[in-house]
Amino acid sequence: MGEMIVIILIGMCSFGCFVISVLQFIQKGWLFNNAIYMLLKKRRGQWIRRLIIDSQLLYLPY
Repeated sequence: MGEMIVIILIGMCSFGCFVISVLQFIQKGWLFNNAIYMLLKKRRGQWIRRLIIDSQLLYLPY
C-alpha cells in the first residue's frame, strides 16, 4: 500500500515537471542550444580575427 502511494506521488510530480517543461519550451524554445549557438557565434568572430592575424604573419617579407 505504501509503495503504491509513493509510485503515485512520484508519477504526479514527474507529470507536473513535464507539463512545466513543455510550457517553457513553447514560450522560449531551445534554451540550451541557443546558448551554445550564441557562444559559438561570439567566439567565431574572435577565431576569424586570430586566423587573419596569423595568416598575415606568414606572408610578412623577411
